[in-house]
Amino acid sequence: MLSMGKIIFKIFVLVSVFSGCSKNTIDKIYYNGTIWTGDYKSPFATAMVLYQEKFIFVGQDADALDMASNLTEMIDLKGNFVTPGFIDNHVHFISGGLQLSRINLNDVSSKHEFQKISVEDALRCYTINNAYAAFWEKTTGSISVGKNADFVVHSLNYFDIDPDKILESKILRTVVGGKDYLF
Repeated sequence: MLSMGKIIFKIFVLVSVFSGCSKNTIDKIYYNGTIWTGDYKSPFATAMVLYQEKFIFVGQDADALDMASNLTEMIDLKGNFVTPGFIDNHVHFISGGLQLSRINLNDVSSKHEFQKISVEDALRCYTINNAYAAFWEKTTGSISVGKNADFVVHSLNYFDIDPDKILESKILRTVVGGKDYLF
């Protein structure tokens, strides 16, 4: 027969485990965004839910907002464009070559087409491909459940504008490890 102390301990463990799934554990919800996740299966979302510096949900606003409690910090992205935040702006010889080998050139028939890279391929080169080259793809480089909450909020959606206008976009917010840096 179990002693009263062991019963109380087991109840405490069960409560502790299951309370980790409660609404009180959600730190922040970012919603109403145009989020490019970098994930081939689900490339776009409108909301992200963070807990302890990690993404615990990436999907649609309604599902994310259902997770909120009165302790959850709510951040309206106001329709702005969001990308993963791992952007390494220098190239190492080997990893740079690996990134180029991951670009789909099947439909290229001219030098001009070869020199023109799609917006999605360019974003991949500066996010998930760089993470892959650094062996960090399991923790960063895309907006995915379980990865570090690192992302950038841009004023312009790169998929909706002429690529020549990308430099006109402003960085509105950078989030690193779940911590906000506003500009």
